[in-house]
This record gives sequence, C-alpha cells and structure tokens, in this order.
Amino acid sequence: MTEAVDFRWHARSIRWIELLLVVPLALGVLMMLSDAAALGAVWVAVFAALIARLEHHARSRAVVITVDSKGLFDRRMTVAPLAWPDIAGIEEFEAEHMRYVGVELRDPAAATSRLRWLPWTARPLHRIFGFPALSISTSLLDGTTDDLLAAIQRLRPGLTVVQS
Repeated sequence: MTEAVDFRWHARSIRWIELLLVVPLALGVLMMLSDAAALGAVWVAVFAALIARLEHHARSRAVVITVDSKGLFDRRMTVAPLAWPDIAGIEEFEAEHMRYVGVELRDPAAATSRLRWLPWTARPLHRIFGFPALSISTSLLDGTTDDLLAAIQRLRPGLTVVQS
C-alpha cells in the first residue's frame, strides 16, 4: 500500500505575508488618528484579525492537504475527502502569476455538499473565468504545486493530469 502524502502550513512563508500586512495595519492606525477614526478602527480590526489567523496557521503543524490511496483532501476547501472516483481530472494552471492545481469533478452538484463556505460561494466566479471546479494553491504550504502533482500521479497514476 502506498503511503499518504501530507502538506502542512509553512511558517516562514506565512510570516512574510504577515510582515507585508503590517503596512496596511499601520495605515489603519494613522486613519484612527485622523478624522476617519471609525473607519481606521474597523480597518485595524480587520487586518489584526487576518494577521492573528495567519499566525495561528504559522504555529500550527496541522495537515492541510492529504493525498492518499482513497483520494484528495484539502481541509481548507472540503469537510470530507474527494474520493478518486469522484475526480474526473487534475490540471495545472496559472492565474495572476501563481500556479494552481485544478480539480475537475465528475458530478460537481454532488460534491457541493462537502465544500466549505468560501469555495462554495466562489463556484460562480470559477465558471465565469473558466477555472476548474476547485483550485488548490500550495503557496503557503510546505510543498510546491509540482510536489502535489507528483503525489497525485504517484497515488493515482490512471487519473488524467494536464500540465501547462
């Protein structure tokens, strides 16, 4: 039996994003000191919450994505794994200079009950832009898009994987 491949949060990548978010956080503090104090307070609260959530991920060693003999499980997108028979194909694509792994589902309507709220609400935009049903980013994880594609090909060699 083939071992599962897990992807976890990558603390160093997350900390770079947190560092970048300090700039808009500081702008909110400046707004609080001006005539836009209420807007500044909301601004600071939003960016502070975002930084706190990212810090939670940076400290976590929780598994984010698992690829195993049963299927593909991205815990950010679904509440249950996508079994291999439910996946019609996998493709690599680029959007806004970032690489993603796209997942095409055999029956997208049946899979929507397993989606978390954000991917569920993004479905219409995915259709409009011609993106796959689900798009997986590895940008803040401890592996790359190539690592994820290699794991999928190793664990499910018969699945169509299209690389651009």
